[in-house]
Amino acid sequence: MNKVETIKIVLVCIRVLFADSVRDDYYTEWKGYKFQSNTRPIRKVTSFSAVRCSMKCLVTPACVAAKFDATKEDCELHQILNVHTPIMVVTENSSVVIVKSDLHTEDFSGSWMKYGAPDCYIGSSHNYTGNYSKTVSNRDCQGWNKNYPHTVSVKPLNKDDHSTNYCRASSLNGLLWCYTTDKDIVFRYEYCPIIP
Repeated sequence: MNKVETIKIVLVCIRVLFADSVRDDYYTEWKGYKFQSNTRPIRKVTSFSAVRCSMKCLVTPACVAAKFDATKEDCELHQILNVHTPIMVVTENSSVVIVKSDLHTEDFSGSWMKYGAPDCYIGSSHNYTGNYSKTVSNRDCQGWNKNYPHTVSVKPLNKDDHSTNYCRASSLNGLLWCYTTDKDIVFRYEYCPIIP
């Protein structure tokens, strides 16, 4: 490698390291958004810019999107759950969502709220990946891996959800539900107000 080639490489590296926006040919940047559905975090790393966060996603296998939070200097790398459905994003002031340019992404802010629902899912209920954890009567959901106050006999389809207390489906076409933290046996479990 000669001196001219070395200088070109150094200049390209400096340009990438100190860029103030994400490269359009690789990623689409959504300022003021967070992921709503169709992605799952695979790793958290520290990063001080959205550009660096996108670079970390670029070199991480299975990473198709990332969420950068400037207030925490957090970079959350995500994989896609279903390539046939869009990645849904909703507004969140402190975050930047970075998605590979060839993937379909939609702004889902408020579209389900007009029906009075706190959240929604696309397709079948088992596709829901949100983090809503309250029932129709506003009771908190019990953790799926906890046996107090109620014994957990049925769990969500996706084993990754067993360590959460999020509303989930336990069958392919079932409704979203959870065990409640209410000790009254009448309210052992309830459905969640999440709509298609």
